[in-house]
Amino acid sequence: MKLSGIRPRTWIGLTITFVVGIVGFVVYSLYVSISVSVPNAYAMWVAPELVIQHMEANNGAWPGNWEDLRPYYIPGTSIESPSGFENLIERVEIDWTVDVVNLRQSLPTNPDDLRVIWLRDGRDDQWLGAGPNELIYKYLKDGYRDPAPGYSIRIDNSQHPVADSDEY
Repeated sequence: MKLSGIRPRTWIGLTITFVVGIVGFVVYSLYVSISVSVPNAYAMWVAPELVIQHMEANNGAWPGNWEDLRPYYIPGTSIESPSGFENLIERVEIDWTVDVVNLRQSLPTNPDDLRVIWLRDGRDDQWLGAGPNELIYKYLKDGYRDPAPGYSIRIDNSQHPVADSDEY
């Protein structure tokens, strides 16, 4: 079949199908970015921040569950996502069995080799330079903190939990 033998109506149909496909892909990509990737990235910054605050307030002890972290969650910060502590729990998985003393002694040379916090959905959404394991790694290695936006006001107040509210 020659291309010149295709009827104009067929070309119009193919063009419309192609354009609709491209527009659909762009809309879907935007939806995933706004509703999944960005909230996941915030969650992957907030979770290690909560772990670090817990460790600072509890003589370096690793938290045992989400309830240990709840007092350090701050509703109404400048972080727009994840909205609510329960949303954070739904998105993020933490290895609650970490032995901090052994972990510090056997820290890998590359922060990418540490895996104590990850997304439940298997994605790898995170802010550049603020991956959860990288933040934990830096903290365990030399005490470096890069607090999540809106949480920097809590660095000196980690001994005083703020709220139990899930409201945002």
